[in-house]
Amino acid sequence: MVNEITLMLNHTILSNTLVLCTKNIRENNVFCNTSDQIFNFKNLLTMKDTIIWKNCNNLKIKIKSKINKMIFENCNNIIIQVQEAVCGVEFNKCNNVKIIIKDNINCIESYKSHISFLIKQKTFDKLKLISEKSHLIKLN
Repeated sequence: MVNEITLMLNHTILSNTLVLCTKNIRENNVFCNTSDQIFNFKNLLTMKDTIIWKNCNNLKIKIKSKINKMIFENCNNIIIQVQEAVCGVEFNKCNNVKIIIKDNINCIESYKSHISFLIKQKTFDKLKLISEKSHLIKLN
């Protein structure tokens, strides 16, 4: 069963029965050992926000606002939909990750990961890709 989580800046609104202990996304920007969740950050994040996921599985993440950076470490089966990122997205030892980029993103860093991404050609042309021992696939 997958639960959907909608995070607010000062409190959490949850659908279904999952309880997430967080007062403020800026104070708790690391998610560890999370599985089978849908995160919908809507337009609630800012260019100062960086979010880190560690040891997570089966996540769907949707971010409509412009953020600084997302970092994924040892994560599997992740679908990310991001509007725009100032710095970019970093993957370290991640598998079966799909990222959908709606607008601009400066950089995708991938280390020992398997990443597929859906991106407009215009955005792709400006994108800085850093890859080390990774498998990157651009989807059309």
